[in-house]
Amino acid sequence: MVRSHKICSMRSGVVLAGGASTRFSDGDKSLAALAGRPLVQHVVDSLGAAVDELVVVGRSEDQAERLNFLDADIAVDEVKGFGPVAGIQAGFSWASGDVCFLAACDTPLIRSRLVELLFEMAEGFRGAVPSNSHLEPLTAVYRRRPTVEAAEAAIERGDSKIIELYGDIGPIRLVPKEDLRGADPDLSSFLNVNTVEDLEAAGRRLEELI
Repeated sequence: MVRSHKICSMRSGVVLAGGASTRFSDGDKSLAALAGRPLVQHVVDSLGAAVDELVVVGRSEDQAERLNFLDADIAVDEVKGFGPVAGIQAGFSWASGDVCFLAACDTPLIRSRLVELLFEMAEGFRGAVPSNSHLEPLTAVYRRRPTVEAAEAAIERGDSKIIELYGDIGPIRLVPKEDLRGADPDLSSFLNVNTVEDLEAAGRRLEELI
């Protein structure tokens, strides 16, 4: 199927799964079960309906082996100490698309339609980032090449905050979350699972959505 959007000929989805899970007491958060499936599987399934390829970024070769069951390419973040910035550099470097949707493994309720809408809203920009009282940089669209270059430059100068990339990426469209309710009425796409209690809450929300 030939896509009608103008921003690129190929869309990639990049899922960051290598976080340290410091606030999650049950080991590897990406593999925590929600409704019988790992958190990361929920994210991969939702993105898979809206992109042409998927890349999941793990923090080590050991974790990459544990993620091999996914229908996605697995990249490894080999630069330690830079958090998501290093994960972005690894995942976007691996990806082939001109534009990428970036997601975290702990957002299991992300909606495919919201992903598609942010791709559309990124046309004419080098990214589209949801914003309200704060930015949502890990549920956003970015042009691949400028983002790789910005991440590499940030690592070189010792910056580990995603927002520090924006000046180097170029013009980014800030999208009010309210403008996304047509694709995700209750904005469940932004629900993060950081603790076991959050996981339980996500399970209840998922039951309501089914």
